[in-house]
Amino acid sequence: MPDWPDYVDSLRRKNHSVLLDTNVLLLWIVGSYLGYREVEQFSRLSDSGLTTADFKLLAELIDGFEILTTPNVLTESSNLLEKVPNGRHALREASRDWPETFVPSRVAMDRPEYRYLGLTDAAILETGLRRKCLVLTTDAVLERDLSKAGVDAVNFNHVKQWHA
Repeated sequence: MPDWPDYVDSLRRKNHSVLLDTNVLLLWIVGSYLGYREVEQFSRLSDSGLTTADFKLLAELIDGFEILTTPNVLTESSNLLEKVPNGRHALREASRDWPETFVPSRVAMDRPEYRYLGLTDAAILETGLRRKCLVLTTDAVLERDLSKAGVDAVNFNHVKQWHA
């Protein structure tokens, strides 16, 4: 595996946009709009092993990419931000200018991966195929299936290991 900055640079040259899976998007929203302290206090992030240092790494990683999203990722994120003060407001402000790709639920559920990935991840896979974007996730199974389908995917946990 190449050095992670070289690898990311090669992906940046190939893809101009990145789709952030829910945990990665939550890290971005909380760190960017609510502050470092909130990153450490938001149980969804801390339970996933995501820290302020990871937010800084994420900011460096996605610099230069256009962020895109899906209704499914935004819905999951909104629900998870319910108890975070100003969390939903931050999500609304952050996502205001992001392109949003709609994949009908029936299309996502017709994918064979839906059985074990669920609706949001099946829609992410379909979006990756349609938009030819990079997908950044913390889900090893989703990363594997994206890669098998020919979608550029990076597991953020691997980036953390490369960076360490």
